[in-house]
Formats: sequence, C-alpha cells, structure tokens
Amino acid sequence: MQHVFRRLRHGILRLAVAAALAAAGAEAARAAPLDDAFAAYGRKEYAAAMALARPLADAGDGWAAYLVGRMIDLGQGVIYDDVAALQWYLQAAAKGVPDAQLAAARLYEMGESILQDFPAAWAWAAVAADQGLDEAAKYRDHMRQFLIGQDNDVARANYENWGAYRTTERR
Repeated sequence: MQHVFRRLRHGILRLAVAAALAAAGAEAARAAPLDDAFAAYGRKEYAAAMALARPLADAGDGWAAYLVGRMIDLGQGVIYDDVAALQWYLQAAAKGVPDAQLAAARLYEMGESILQDFPAAWAWAAVAADQGLDEAAKYRDHMRQFLIGQDNDVARANYENWGAYRTTERR
C-alpha cells in the first residue's frame, strides 16, 4: 500500500512541477513580445512597436496599453489623438501602471479634446506618486494650486476611489 501512495505522491509532485513550469512559460511568452515592443519603440521603429504592443494591449496587458497610448499621444507612427490616448492610458492606469497614471493626469490638465479636469489630474498623479514615481509626486504638488473649493473634495474622492489601482510593478 505504501508503494501506491509513494507513486501517487510522486505523480502529484510531477503535475505540480509541470504546472509551475507551464505558468512560468506563459509569463515568459507574454514578456518576450512586450520586451520586443519596448525595444522597437526605443529604436524608433514605431510601426513594429505598435504591431507588437497592440494585441497585448487588446488582451489586457497594462504596460502594452501604456505603450499604445504613448505612441498615439505623441503621434509616433500613428495620427495624434488625445482622446484615444487617454482611453489607453486609463486602461493601463487601471492595471496599476504608474507611468500611465501620470500620463492620464497630464492629459486631464491640458484638456485639449478632453474636458479639462484638475481633480482627476491631481488624483491620478497622487496615485502614481504613491507608487514611488518621483516625477508624479512633483506633478501632484504642481496640480494642487489648481484645486479650488469643491475641487479638493472631488480630487480626494477620486484619489480614494482609484487607490485600488496601485501596484508595485515597475518597468
């Protein structure tokens, strides 16, 4: 009987190891195209970066969504569209990407095609700052001067509601 239990235990151990390796392989498979997308972006190969990042962003990858938003925001390889860029930034911000949170804050402050929203700008910058993004802390402090009256309450409420979008994941 011990022989049967020993075989069963070894079989379970093999399954656990196989599952762990499969999970690690899936993460590596996701990371490779994202790394390739950022590498292409760094080489200013924007069409290649978009081709690599867009499917990942569509699948819900936060950093890929940030990269897509950034290229749209800066008109790199695509037509500039701050509304579309904000949508991608917000998708990434909801995944806890601090760089996207700061980018969304900046678009809300500028308010070109987007309704200018100082409380949202302050709150996104504050959430990004909470994750250690020094630039976001400076921006949050800069935005404080634009909050007047009720804006302070709205900004604080946004900040508290969006606090769930904090993560320690940094690229």
